[in-house]
Formats: sequence, C-alpha cells, structure tokens
Amino acid sequence: LAGLPTATVLAGELALDAFAGIIAAADLVISADTGAAHLATAYGIPSVVIFGPAPPEEWGPPASGPHIVLTDASQRLGDTFSAIPDPALLAITPAHVLEAARSLDGHRVIRPLTGEPRD
Repeated sequence: LAGLPTATVLAGELALDAFAGIIAAADLVISADTGAAHLATAYGIPSVVIFGPAPPEEWGPPASGPHIVLTDASQRLGDTFSAIPDPALLAITPAHVLEAARSLDGHRVIRPLTGEPRD
C-alpha cells in the first residue's frame, strides 16, 4: 500500500468501510479473486486480478476496464473448495504479475482518500 511501511499487514484490522476507502484511494490493486478485486472494479481502479479455479468470465472484472486477469484456463480444475491450490493459480508467476502491473502504469490515477467512486 502506498504510503505505508512495506511490513504493514492490515488483514483483519480494518472495518469494511475503511478497507473500501483504501481500495478507492489506490492507484493500482493487485489481488487474487477476492473482495479487494471486486471493490477495485466497482471504484474503477486499475487492477491485476489473479484467478485460479473460478472462471474469470463469470467472476472477473469487465473486459472494458483498466483490468488485467491472469490465469491459465487450460490448467483450471474448477474446484473452488479444494484442499490443494488450483494449477491455474500456481501457473501465475511473480514475473507475470509484475509485467501486468507495469502494463497498466499509464492507467494509474492518484487521488486523495475520499471513499467516493471514480468517474
């Protein structure tokens, strides 16, 4: 998170409105297919979303926005409740994520924290 020490972990520490406010103020969100990714889509924040077993065609951000979906559909098992990680998720490397984030660099917009959706 921009402006926070790199060792800051906010998991379980924020109320939903505070969490949404942080996402709304971000200039880029990198997330698995979780609430953070869905909030980024809702606020129009550029995002890199990593998918494993769930199909991004059904659960991912719209193709029209500043979003990149990373997955390997050819390896997807599709069991979202499996005890083992889906191979489609494991196929995504840090290099893939960094490349996707860098490709969205021109779409980043920095704005003060307001919690308001972007236009």
